[in-house]
Amino acid sequence: MSYHRVDTPRLLPHRLLILLLLLLTVVQTAVQADETTWVDPNSGEVVLLTSGKIQQSTAPLQTPVGLWPHGNRRDDDAAFFAKEDAAYEEWLLRVKEQKKQEEKQQREEMQNEGEKKNSKKESQKSITVELSPLAVKARADARWKLIKGLKNSSSVNVTSFENVRKLLEKDTLFLKEILSSDSLFAPDIAKDGSREEEYIHLINTVFSHTVVNMTSVKENTWVMEKISALPYPIVLDGEPVTRGVREVRIMEEESRRIETAWYASNITEKIAGEKINMTQIRENLFVSSTILNASRRAHQMVLSLVTPLLPYARQSLIKELHQVESKMSANDESTTALRQELKEYTRRKKMLVSFKEQLTSAERQIQRVHYSKSLLPKDVFVVALALIAKLRLGQDTGINGTDNIPRIGIWTDLTGALEEELKTLIFLPFATSLILVAATSWVLLGTREFWLRRIRRVLLSHRASLGDRKPKEQASFRRLCLRLNLLIEALIPFLLPAFFLYRNANSKKEEVSLYSIFLFSSPSQRLILGGIVVSFFLASNVVSSLMGTLYKYTSISKGKQKKTS
Repeated sequence: MSYHRVDTPRLLPHRLLILLLLLLTVVQTAVQADETTWVDPNSGEVVLLTSGKIQQSTAPLQTPVGLWPHGNRRDDDAAFFAKEDAAYEEWLLRVKEQKKQEEKQQREEMQNEGEKKNSKKESQKSITVELSPLAVKARADARWKLIKGLKNSSSVNVTSFENVRKLLEKDTLFLKEILSSDSLFAPDIAKDGSREEEYIHLINTVFSHTVVNMTSVKENTWVMEKISALPYPIVLDGEPVTRGVREVRIMEEESRRIETAWYASNITEKIAGEKINMTQIRENLFVSSTILNASRRAHQMVLSLVTPLLPYARQSLIKELHQVESKMSANDESTTALRQELKEYTRRKKMLVSFKEQLTSAERQIQRVHYSKSLLPKDVFVVALALIAKLRLGQDTGINGTDNIPRIGIWTDLTGALEEELKTLIFLPFATSLILVAATSWVLLGTREFWLRRIRRVLLSHRASLGDRKPKEQASFRRLCLRLNLLIEALIPFLLPAFFLYRNANSKKEEVSLYSIFLFSSPSQRLILGGIVVSFFLASNVVSSLMGTLYKYTSISKGKQKKTS
């Protein structure tokens, strides 16, 4: 049997080294497959991911996939940010609550604005209804029925008087509240283009210098009432003012009848000398009467001031319309600019025609008011006030159509009065007063010389007859007459112009008075009017002094003539 020898290949050292390197590479790849590192780009943190965790994260019903740098699970990461998450949730709740509050406040403001409009409309309707002839008569009949029962002394007691007093007090309080609530137009009323809003605009922009707040104790003084034309509150409509004044007069008479019946009654429950309490009734009637009388006075002054302006306003509008129509007819619309200009003329013509119709209607109603001796309606009152502001004070009103009327003249802009009014109310009366001052001063100078001669004669006779008391008595009487003559001579330069000024300022006629012009004029116009009046007073004093100098000169010349003759 034979054996063959087989040679096994030997592994060389360098081959063993290569084999070891391959084994190490395989092991490192397996390790890298089991564990992987990941760097967070935001925080810079290193996260180690293992194969077991990846398999566990992808398993069903386990924690969702995610990277949790602050723990091994999502709950750990959430716990780490619990404080920040709670603050964020709280901030979200605050934002939601703030939005809810803003929406609620906006709804309340819109609701309040709507309520203001509705309440204003209801109050305007209420004063027309509650001061209608039927409503006034119904209240008066109810009171008269109880007052008439007080005449039957057999069935009258303290309760009867108390019932009548309470009913009268209730009606007076009702009238006071309805006048104040309807006429008290607050400046923060929602703008709706009504006459009330236009009136508020006028008193805030043009007539703020002549408005008196009658609801304020500090402002409601007799001085403020005398130097202010427009009261606040005011009743704009004239018919409720007339009926309200009549009702106040009736209730004042009824209160006097109740007091008379109380004192004349023989009631056993009545304490001797006890008075029935009518204080609250008088206070309510006083407030209502003050508002109504001030409103009536304002209506009358506005009526007298606007009447002379109507012919000029009408003629100015007609002239303006003719100019606009002539420009429209001359426009051939050949270019875009001319077509645009024609559109502007068309809008202007439409506005002028609308205001002309409004002015014509107002003029008819003003004539009717003049003939019927009544007060202005609300619409006419506001239009008249706007015309006064534009034509007498020279200020724009913003009311449609009024600002298109040109100004009257330089004298009207300076004083607030028309030229004819200045002649009638200031220049002619003061010229007459200057003539009268000159004539009266001359007469008084003559009487002064007469009393001086008589006193000299008495003194000479007194020297001749010493011990006689009769010349002394005559001298004292003549001295008294001389002093009175000197006093009148000193006051005449001021009394006569003041008399004519007072007569024209408080004219009871329907024509405009100087007092109403002064109240409605602006402060600068008042200053100029005051300067004119003061200059006439100074001129009167100068005339009186000149007459004294002239009389002295004539007396000296007469004395020289007598000596020469």
